[in-house]
Order: sequence, then structure tokens, then C-alpha cells
Amino acid sequence: MSKFFNSPVVRAAVTELNEIQDEMQKAMFKHPASLTEEDRQHHLDLMRSLLEKQKLFYTRLKLSDDPKAMEMKDQIVESAKFLGLKEDQPIESFFDGLTKVLDSLENRLDDPNSWDEVDDEED
Repeated sequence: MSKFFNSPVVRAAVTELNEIQDEMQKAMFKHPASLTEEDRQHHLDLMRSLLEKQKLFYTRLKLSDDPKAMEMKDQIVESAKFLGLKEDQPIESFFDGLTKVLDSLENRLDDPNSWDEVDDEED
């Protein structure tokens, strides 16, 4: 294992990311309308937490000169392209865009009729 991924801080961060993703996956197949408002807020809070932890983890990867860390950073960028990261767009601005999407979702959390609306800001 690389020096970067052998670090206790990094290992704890990876474990925490995995735990949040696992918790989110449990509710993934439920339709949002079937969830209580409290459950929807909890899921949104999990998404925010995951995004913040991913941003921090990406920063750690970016600052590392460990070959495995640099490889994972590149893999994250490639995955983000699949999700809409534009060529030459800094991933930090991509993360900011995801934060705006979460803000929009939170603003519409208590109005199920608005869930089918498309945000013009998201593009």
C-alpha cells in the first residue's frame, strides 16, 4: 500500500466516505415522495456531508506526490467528466456546481410538486 493510503488520517477519511455512501445507498431505491420530510432532509444532509468530505479528500490527493494518490486524483477527474465536468473546468468549480444543486434541492424539499422541475442554474 502506498504511503498516502497508509496514513491513519487518509484511512479514516476513506472509511468515513464509504460509510456515508453505504448509508445513502440504503435509501437510494426509495422514491423521494415515499420518504418523510425528515428522511428527505437527512438524505440531503448526507449528500452535503459526502460532497464536503469528497472535496477535502480531493484536496489531499491534489497535494500529494504519492503516485497512487495522483492516480486516484486522475480517476476522480475522469469520473467527474462522466457526470458533467467540462474539459478544462477546474474540479473545484464542478464541486461548487454540485453544492448549488443541493441548495436548490433543499429549497424545494417541502414542495413535492416542484421535484419534476428542471433548474436553469444547473447547466
